Amino acid sequence: YYELLIKLKRTTEGLLASHTAQGVWGTYGGLRRVCLDTEAILYHGIKKSQSSSESDGSFWQFVQGLKWLSPSLAPIVDKLNRLSQARRLGDTEMGRAWLRESVQDHTLMTQLDILISDEKHLHNFYHDDAFLCQTDYVMAMRICFRAIELGKPALLSEISPYLLRSGQVGAALSRSSSLPINRASRLAAVVTTEGQLALGCSLPSGINRSSEMGNKHSHLN
Repeated sequence: YYELLIKLKRTTEGLLASHTAQGVWGTYGGLRRVCLDTEAILYHGIKKSQSSSESDGSFWQFVQGLKWLSPSLAPIVDKLNRLSQARRLGDTEMGRAWLRESVQDHTLMTQLDILISDEKHLHNFYHDDAFLCQTDYVMAMRICFRAIELGKPALLSEISPYLLRSGQVGAALSRSSSLPINRASRLAAVVTTEGQLALGCSLPSGINRSSEMGNKHSHLN
């Protein structure tokens, strides 16, 4: 978990340090680097039996849970499914297309909060030791994306120093994800932010060029 979090945090710091007049994504390669770091997190601990038949699986099937967990977000998934049919894209490319659009529109964590707030859905697709099953680490991930959205690097200081120390991940962190107070926190985040999604946004240019997203990351710990 430490390696995944520290990489995302460093990318966030670098992105915000080079913030341009064109906005946070005005930095060349910034969006791509954030997407690569996030992709590694989404692949961490995924259950192969629940993934696609492609080499290392895909998190696209997990994302499609938005259609029934939050029907108001179904248009986002349906739009990408239509793209898949038109361009014959596989699950890996579809997952990357969704990730790129969600990161660019600052809606990623809103959608992830919905997906991970349902314990059954989460554990259908991820092992207990997956990054997304660790409440404290997901909270730190949320802080990174909040800092990017607001352009405020100072927010990164809210990440617990404990999480940024290599080799100090204890079993307590895994157990914390099942505590009622953490489930309530997840649901609260969903309720307060779900309405902020822009459902009608178009796919950004270059979204079909899946090779720009880099190779899929291996299972990390």
